[in-house]
Amino acid sequence: MLTSKEIRWFYPGRIPEGIKVWFHQYCLIDQEQLPQEREDVYLYIPGSDFLGIKLREGSLEVKWRTAELGVVSFGELVSGKAEKWTKWSCNDAT
Repeated sequence: MLTSKEIRWFYPGRIPEGIKVWFHQYCLIDQEQLPQEREDVYLYIPGSDFLGIKLREGSLEVKWRTAELGVVSFGELVSGKAEKWTKWSCNDAT
């Protein structure tokens, strides 16, 4: 079990170049390690924004939002909802 506090943004497709530059300029990613590209499979759960179930690289992951921590601003133009999540993972043993 893993507990985390997160501010997350979702964007379909590739990361726009301007966002990549922003992360690199402010050292929010390891300059020596490229971001991992992957495709997850999500279970759609109508009406639920507090539970996430997905398959990621042979692992079943279940995430439960345990707290909403409010909106966090990064300057005047960027903000996101901060949340606390608990995740359970089950790896394929085969």
